[in-house]
Amino acid sequence: MASYIQKAIDDRIYLPDMCGETLETIARLDKASKVIHSTIDATVQTAKSRRAITKREKSDIESMRNVAESICEKKAQLAVLNYDLIDQHIRQLDAEIRVIEQAMTNNGDPKLQEAIGGQFSSSSTRGGDGKGGRRSTRLEAEREEGHTDIDPNEPVYCVCRQVAFGEMIACDNEDCAIEWFHYSCVNLNKKPKASWLCPDCNYKKRHG
Repeated sequence: MASYIQKAIDDRIYLPDMCGETLETIARLDKASKVIHSTIDATVQTAKSRRAITKREKSDIESMRNVAESICEKKAQLAVLNYDLIDQHIRQLDAEIRVIEQAMTNNGDPKLQEAIGGQFSSSSTRGGDGKGGRRSTRLEAEREEGHTDIDPNEPVYCVCRQVAFGEMIACDNEDCAIEWFHYSCVNLNKKPKASWLCPDCNYKKRHG
């Protein structure tokens, strides 16, 4: 159980830094946006003072307005990314808490080790068509048909620590702690054309 808890801690050790970096980027973009708006205001005031605006000023204002809109969109995207990342880890924590609660309930039961061990099964059991492959499992079909007799020891994957279902993608980092992810959990709706790294591995690669 101690190793399971330690694994849960290690899985999100980079989360505060990742969220902090995103918030710092948003702050920098916000500062840039304010500078642009101040420049636009100054240009407009200058034009008003002489009761005329040149074509160059009109063009500059339009260009700055477009840049400001792009910055606002980028800020919104980063905010959503941060929210989704935190939400993914919250769902993962919920799953881990359920395992720990079950462990506390079944303390001393030899089936406990088997249940916990299933959380971190070898990637060799995952099947699929290799890196970046897609996978639809028996579990998905059974759920759609209303079956509830699903093996409780079915291996779990992804940041959400749920069983395999729907389309999944593998992180291209061979040392990835999780490896397989559900498309929806990492904000994908189709297979990337290039190699793909999960959020944690991408952060580690950029910060060496």
